[in-house]
Amino acid sequence: MPQETTALREPRVSELTIAVLGAGLMGHAIAAVFAAAGAPVRLYDPSPTSLEKAREVLATKPGAGGVMFTADLDEAITAADLVLEVVPEVMQLKAELLRTVSRAAPAAVIATNTSAFRITELAESVHDATRFVGAHFFNPADLIPLVEVTPGEGTDPETARWMGEVLTAAGKRPVHLRKDIPGFIANRLQHALWREAFALVDAGVCEPETIDMVVLQSFGPRLGTVGPMENADYIGLDLLAGVQDYLLPHLARETSASPLLARLVAENKVGRKTGSGLMDWTPDRDHAVTSRLQSHLIAKSTTTKG
Repeated sequence: MPQETTALREPRVSELTIAVLGAGLMGHAIAAVFAAAGAPVRLYDPSPTSLEKAREVLATKPGAGGVMFTADLDEAITAADLVLEVVPEVMQLKAELLRTVSRAAPAAVIATNTSAFRITELAESVHDATRFVGAHFFNPADLIPLVEVTPGEGTDPETARWMGEVLTAAGKRPVHLRKDIPGFIANRLQHALWREAFALVDAGVCEPETIDMVVLQSFGPRLGTVGPMENADYIGLDLLAGVQDYLLPHLARETSASPLLARLVAENKVGRKTGSGLMDWTPDRDHAVTSRLQSHLIAKSTTTKG
């Protein structure tokens, strides 16, 4: 049973000690977010190679000079006010780390960056579920403003509120979920789109490149200005209901990965990191896509802040 709980500190980022556990793609970017907001940040990873890569990347990011890099977990979490778990999406790995952290840092708020697992399931591994909350950032975490804040069944509402205030103070835009569900909001919407996209390719309707063209040049631009629910009202709910009554029975309903996706993974053709997947990934393509994405997100971030 949890012992007496220490009061939460004021959510002034510069006065909080923050530990980020995991120095991969998401972890080092999250560390950069809080460092840029003035917080002393300790970035932990058991891999010296991952820490060195993170050090090289953060050296190019403004305001990230306040990050301390360590392969010592105790050094990272001792006296931390907020511990963010950002390790790979493997339940056992997360559970083992959370179990260790919650014993060693009982006064800290512990947040998980899981993109899919229910917070209540992960909370089974922590000492005090009242201080455990989901804080799901999006890649790249330093450029995409939104963070999904999800309480588990045992999370104290004050913890979720505090987490949201800390994120706001760090320049992020938190949204609070009312229920703890797998995938939260964004990933459920994103995977619904992916399910239908893979089903269309599996059925021979079109090629993967056609899917991307249709999204980017039809409803994609509209989504940057008008969200799907506002657009439903805008076009008329009566029209939407009529289309759904006819169309929904014809949409994909698979409850596991599509045959195409499963085959590509089995062949170790998993996309960019192996050089091939749905498409071929040459160094030139990799550079072009990365540059295009970064430029778009930076421009969007500048426009939003302005």
